[in-house]
Amino acid sequence: MISAAPVMPALFTLTHKGMEVRYGIWGRALHSELVESNKPIIIVLPGLSEFIEKYALIMSPLFEKDVDALIIDWPSQGMSGRLLAERLPVHIGDFNDYLDALEAVLNATAILRGRPVILFGHSMGGHLALRVLKHIPDLNIRGIVLSAPMMQLALSPSWFVRPVLKLLMMLGFAKKPVSTKHDRPDDNTFYADNPLTTDVDGYAVMPQLWQRYPMAKTYEPTYGWVKAAYQSCAQTTASKSWLNQLSCPMQAHIPEDERVVDGNIQKWAVDQIPQCESHIYPEARHELMLEKPEIRQLFWQNVMQFLKRLDALAD
Repeated sequence: MISAAPVMPALFTLTHKGMEVRYGIWGRALHSELVESNKPIIIVLPGLSEFIEKYALIMSPLFEKDVDALIIDWPSQGMSGRLLAERLPVHIGDFNDYLDALEAVLNATAILRGRPVILFGHSMGGHLALRVLKHIPDLNIRGIVLSAPMMQLALSPSWFVRPVLKLLMMLGFAKKPVSTKHDRPDDNTFYADNPLTTDVDGYAVMPQLWQRYPMAKTYEPTYGWVKAAYQSCAQTTASKSWLNQLSCPMQAHIPEDERVVDGNIQKWAVDQIPQCESHIYPEARHELMLEKPEIRQLFWQNVMQFLKRLDALAD
């Protein structure tokens, strides 16, 4: 069973470019007199359609370890503001907007105070974690944890994808969702060949969270999001020269049966990053933190060992 006891952070919002951005903070980071200045703070970067309450549940093994951490509800998802009138589709025009929102949160809270940082990114959040290295260069990043990182979308070949996405933008599809999947509630029932997890309990977590936090629910991205994601990946995490320039200790967790993002590019890309150790989980799918108990246990064992080496956890 997935833990039924989420470890909720203190919740806040700020206004960024006219939109409310929601974030949460765990630990003693808000109390400067209690903070150990050399102890890293963990910044959690969620994936597409995820939100704070999910991580309060699935990352409870970490938050129970007396860590300081920050998380963001990305613009257009979770309980942050929306760029469209309809709440369910996730829309963004440029992935720089995600990074700008994160930087605004960090600047507004002033909780870092020069402290070292460890980035923890899942899926889209993994892609953005790597981009943070160059987009917010003044951060003292001690290490990065990547969970099933989105190095490129599962769309190919590029010679076909690029002009099709460009044409769709010209035809006015930028703000249209890629499907109406969110109108089919029966799809929330577990099926063995789903792309997310082989675990029945893990698959049930998101529908349960949607029931409890309906305002946080999002579903399919827009075509504009797809274009922005594809372009961001092509320029960065799917580029060998860009990956080769990254300089930071990293730990990548790779599901062997990746079906959400491009699994081949994912495995290739992490091998291009200097100082990146990889762990591949046989038979696992994209949602490693919602997989079968033995996979989750191994995942957290590997993560904890990495964080201890970075002095982020007590022995």
